[in-house]
Amino acid sequence: QADALPDAGSQHGLARLHREHTAAGLYGNLESHLFVILGTSWFYQLPILPSNQTPLGALPARFRRQRVLLVGCGDVGLRVARRIPPAVGLTAVTSSPDRLAELRALGIRPLLANLDDPASLRRLAGLATRVLHLAPPPGEGWTDPRTRSLVTALRRRSQPDALVYGSTSGVYGDCRGAVVTEARPARADTPRARRRVDAERAVRFLGRTAGSRVSILRIPGIYGVDREGGTPRSRLLKGTPVLLP
Repeated sequence: QADALPDAGSQHGLARLHREHTAAGLYGNLESHLFVILGTSWFYQLPILPSNQTPLGALPARFRRQRVLLVGCGDVGLRVARRIPPAVGLTAVTSSPDRLAELRALGIRPLLANLDDPASLRRLAGLATRVLHLAPPPGEGWTDPRTRSLVTALRRRSQPDALVYGSTSGVYGDCRGAVVTEARPARADTPRARRRVDAERAVRFLGRTAGSRVSILRIPGIYGVDREGGTPRSRLLKGTPVLLP
């Protein structure tokens, strides 16, 4: 996937065509892109309707504020979570009971569920107005049943206003070092990349059928000075490809 390079002429390493994006640059840029595309300007402009503007009276406070669902609360997800204002209701899906205390300590409401167990995802229906989906597909196969199960759960009740999915530039296939923009057709040539293509189709289906704004970030690589092996120098020493600045 490192052979698919971002458009060097795009501002801040992020190009946009319709609702698909190729994100590049240093770790902080990816974090900022996720934060912005998620629609965070809404977080500071939360409309509260008085009781005389709704036949059922004023909505409970928990339904008046924006609610974000984080699916895949690994390193990137937690970095984004730390930037979300406390006034926003933030829920993170985890399949590990051992992480419940850790997430609560960060001010995140943990929800125990497993993307490999569709029945456990029913509680996600109507839970959030914004969804950040960073969970990877399974390690084998040609499809992503995890994302399909997530989309099915989200469609059971009021759908989210927006969903951001972290995909990979590997869906473009081996581009032999060429400069790549979102206009380039996806030509996934590995099972891993094809699983990502399947996940992209699933979230697009949510956008088409539920009216949710869907954004897909095709991430070429993640650098972070505080990650083991997360710098260009580390990759060069291993003989692995490095993204051009």
